[in-house]
Amino acid sequence: MSNMNGILLLLLFRGMLSSSTQTIDERYQKAKTALEYVERVRTSSCNGGTEETLPVSFDHRIWAEYAHVAIKMANLLTKIVITNSNKLDTTEKFLFDLVRNNVDNDSPIFGSAIAVEEWVYPKFKTFCPYSYKKKGVFAHDISLNYNYLSNATEWYHTLRFKNWTSARVSVNEVTYRHNSTSHSAKKLIYQPMSVMEYGHWTAPYYDCGGGDIWMVTYSSPIFGFKPNNIPFFRGIATIDIELTNIDINQCDLEDNPTRTTSSSVDVFRGTHNCPLSTTCVPILGQGFIRGAYKCVCSVGYYFPDISASVKSYNGSSIEEALANATSITQFQCKKCAEGCETCIDDSPCLYSFVLPIRVALLVLVVILFASVICLSAGISIFRNTRAIKSASPLFLHFMAVGSALMCTSTLFTYPEPTWATCVSAMWTEHIGFALAYGALLLKTWRISAIFTVKSAKKLNLSDRKLARGFIPIVLFATIFLAVWTGVGKPEVIWSKTSSDLKFKSCDYGFWEYIAIVVEFCFLLWGVYLCYIVRKAPSHFNESKYITWSIYNNVILGTFMIIIERFIAFQRGPDIIYLCRWIHLQVAVTGMLTLICIPKFYAIVSKKKDDAINNDNFTITGRTVGPMVSAPTDVFEAGKPLRDVSTQTESCLIKVCNSTTDNFKLPLPAN
Repeated sequence: MSNMNGILLLLLFRGMLSSSTQTIDERYQKAKTALEYVERVRTSSCNGGTEETLPVSFDHRIWAEYAHVAIKMANLLTKIVITNSNKLDTTEKFLFDLVRNNVDNDSPIFGSAIAVEEWVYPKFKTFCPYSYKKKGVFAHDISLNYNYLSNATEWYHTLRFKNWTSARVSVNEVTYRHNSTSHSAKKLIYQPMSVMEYGHWTAPYYDCGGGDIWMVTYSSPIFGFKPNNIPFFRGIATIDIELTNIDINQCDLEDNPTRTTSSSVDVFRGTHNCPLSTTCVPILGQGFIRGAYKCVCSVGYYFPDISASVKSYNGSSIEEALANATSITQFQCKKCAEGCETCIDDSPCLYSFVLPIRVALLVLVVILFASVICLSAGISIFRNTRAIKSASPLFLHFMAVGSALMCTSTLFTYPEPTWATCVSAMWTEHIGFALAYGALLLKTWRISAIFTVKSAKKLNLSDRKLARGFIPIVLFATIFLAVWTGVGKPEVIWSKTSSDLKFKSCDYGFWEYIAIVVEFCFLLWGVYLCYIVRKAPSHFNESKYITWSIYNNVILGTFMIIIERFIAFQRGPDIIYLCRWIHLQVAVTGMLTLICIPKFYAIVSKKKDDAINNDNFTITGRTVGPMVSAPTDVFEAGKPLRDVSTQTESCLIKVCNSTTDNFKLPLPAN
């Protein structure tokens, strides 16, 4: 390669690392051009010299121990120069032995040289013994064919023109041997000392004609003394580090954050040509060449040839294709199926909804919702009939509203969940439960209160007063849901089926289980109330139907919750939706069917109510004999029984009094 190429390259990259005004794009383009130059040098012949340089930088600290070899050799030669009137007056063989000794081992040192100023070595005007490895160790004087004093030789002229007058000077006290029995007088020896900071690391250069390799050189100055012990430059001692084993890392810095500085040239970072669907991974051990990387498929992509043993593209192949102006579309990876974080082929990762099942269930839920609305309208229309009035229309409306809300919660779970639909489903389900089953349990509690009273005192439990019982129930549910929403923070998460298909689901955390336990305890209280009123007389067998409704929800509802949590989630969202639909039928359809259908059947068939033990007494404590415009008090039906009880008590008192006076029991008048 001609010297002109090296000069042009040097001008192109001058300040490549130190300039803060260059843009990233400019540095990127210059680095790409440098790689092309490295490739041309590798594949073409060259002339002798070391002018072909690349101004790139390494972390030289990793080679500090090898640099000390040059420093020690420089200090040794400085001693010889100082003691010989600033001349390197020693044998040629000794100097060749020095440089050969530096490379005759397994260290990364490729070569070593001693170069001095003109006539410093007395035998020749210029002298530069150089030893290097090349299938053995070779040594020769390169000054015969190479002008190392040229300003183009960075490894020499950089130190040659420095001001060394302030270089460190050490003082040694030496006592030589005088004869076989004694020492001579002590002698002070002043000597300039080379240290690591005085040396110079060159930019990488191509050693053409020497080792024909890319290398970097550390030069350490050899000093002499001017009068008054002022140090000045006499030559250099060098070691060469071969870059053949140094990898050019073209990958992005963020791709390999744990990289080691010893095996990378940072200036070439980001110069790879991997397509966007791939990620650059450096291939270590390739040496100082371009294209020492591979392009592996990025996360979310897969290698097109799934049967290939090596699922990556070689960087050298991509570089060659670009050099030949060939398209690199054949080096692309394919995108994974939707929802896949990683994949090896185009297999799906997301669960696909079975629309016929979901749509059919949705239609049934809508029909149920419409039926609840019609039921509420029917209650309003027939509110003055014996069948509806005896069951408290106000509470039947509460049950209808709660059932409609529970239907709405199932509607919210139909589409793919979002945070809004998850929270909406949570609120409508639990508020609906509080209204529907709160009304049912309050009605049952009123029955138990009437038939377990032990006092003759009037017990006033009208619908309006009983409705106040909704306040603590709904208030507790509202506060609980508000805290759940604010603290529990429901969120949408990815779940997996047993076949590893992902789907979105609502994650309510442990708060959901707290809600289930609270509602279960609420229903257990209902079971207790049902047990108390099991023998109470009721109109249209309402007490029995309420009991069945609560038992159904406790047993079947609990069973469906267990199925949904532990089995349905393994099968996917369609089975989950089916379980929730079945649960809805248990909680809503079953309850409304048992409570309301017998009443509307009686209305339609126009049959008279058949009460148990008392034709005028109902489960709600209402009189339903001859219809009146307003309901009587809940204890009006028990008034005849209380009158009989009062008369009996008065008679017993009279008996006791007469017994005390006459010891005779008077006969009653009637």
